[in-house]
Amino acid sequence: MVVYQLHVNELPLGHLFAHEDRTTTRPRSLTGEIRKPLAGCEKLSVVSSTPIENMLCEVTNKKDLRTDQLYLMEICEAINCSHCRESLWKINPGIVCHSRWLRIANRILKFNIAHENSSETLLTLTTFIAKVYAPMRFKIKKKLIINL
Repeated sequence: MVVYQLHVNELPLGHLFAHEDRTTTRPRSLTGEIRKPLAGCEKLSVVSSTPIENMLCEVTNKKDLRTDQLYLMEICEAINCSHCRESLWKINPGIVCHSRWLRIANRILKFNIAHENSSETLLTLTTFIAKVYAPMRFKIKKKLIINL
């Protein structure tokens, strides 16, 4: 049931991303105007960006999180306070993969931190991830941990 909830949580992000990205070459391969720059986000530098308030559910033990989930939590906290520590910035958010929306979310957030004047599209995606996708993901994760 919880795995199903995690999958359902990714559907709106996938739909919003496809809508904002606009161009695709194949149904399973998004290669539009947003997707292409995400591939090189780990090479960008940190700039001060506009903070986006978000309320993440407290996970009782961060050791229960996978590396990509912990990265999402920490990058959301960085976006909330508009400060990204260097050790977090140096982490590679993982390979861009259509089936791994968590990695795409991590890359979008990292890409946003590297752009002082984000485009409206990037800001829309970042706001959705920080205010909807990430908090819901951690609520589902917390429910999974409690039910084990």
